[in-house]
Amino acid sequence: MLNLCMVGTGGIAAEHMKALRALKGVEPCWVVSRTPQKAKEFAAQWGFEHASANLEEAVADTRVQLVVIASPSEQHSSQALLAMQAGKNVIVEIPVGLSFAEAETVANVSSQSRCRALVCHTMRSFPAIREVRRRVQAGELHLSQIAGYFAIPRRRNQSRAGQRNWIDNLLWHHGCHMIDAALWVLGTNEAEQVSAVVGKPHPQFGMAIDVAIHFRTSAQQVVTHSLTYNTEQFCWELRFIGDEDTLTFRNGQLLNDRNESVVPAASYLDLAAQDSQMLATLVGGTPSDYDISSVLGTMQILETAAASAKSQSMNETTRVEA
Repeated sequence: MLNLCMVGTGGIAAEHMKALRALKGVEPCWVVSRTPQKAKEFAAQWGFEHASANLEEAVADTRVQLVVIASPSEQHSSQALLAMQAGKNVIVEIPVGLSFAEAETVANVSSQSRCRALVCHTMRSFPAIREVRRRVQAGELHLSQIAGYFAIPRRRNQSRAGQRNWIDNLLWHHGCHMIDAALWVLGTNEAEQVSAVVGKPHPQFGMAIDVAIHFRTSAQQVVTHSLTYNTEQFCWELRFIGDEDTLTFRNGQLLNDRNESVVPAASYLDLAAQDSQMLATLVGGTPSDYDISSVLGTMQILETAAASAKSQSMNETTRVEA
């Protein structure tokens, strides 16, 4: 049993606690939230011994062995660094940072401190995605293109739990999921001709609500992703176009070209498979699908995509002014 500090008390923190409680691999020790009241409520719900709004106080407890960071994205890298500097292993929700530099810093500190840093690139645990990767690695499916579409309701900056008090990042958060799934299935960490375009910002919250990302691998496989917050219907889809078949991941299910089920639907909120491997990794010191070193390729491509989007936006502004 690992003594746990949970950072964050939102929906994804609750999903981690459901999985970790079922796995019986942690002892709830500290929970840290934005406010003491939120921390106390979460502590009462999940049986944590201590509740606080101060992460430094929590990681100073020598009993804490594992810190799970499920806070807003902009806090992930700094909180991971603080925990590792206190000698704790960390599990960090995706994305580990909002730049490649932040991700690389976390990776470097992890390597130097010998504290493990595992990142929740959760699509790697989805049964449907794992089956596509298996076929590709076995030479049963030769992909020429991956086309993704992701839509999640954010018109009112809402979440499943209600109104949010922070602003999400469509490119670095959900774009990270989509890019990483494509790279992981293809078995590569590199891409060329990376570009991205960002649509108009949300009129009230200022966040990007439409993003398109494109790149190609050295094997000339084309990857395109379209993502939006401007919707009332959730949809998570990746179409894997290959010489032998076209497989479609849709909301947890995998379908073939004849629309037949290949892998039954599984909830994207079920973190048991991911968290189980992470706990086994930390206890046994074994490699993991979620080691931070394995996600740096995705973060580098996101950095290039972000730079592309910024450059195109500046060019558009220049044209308008001219």
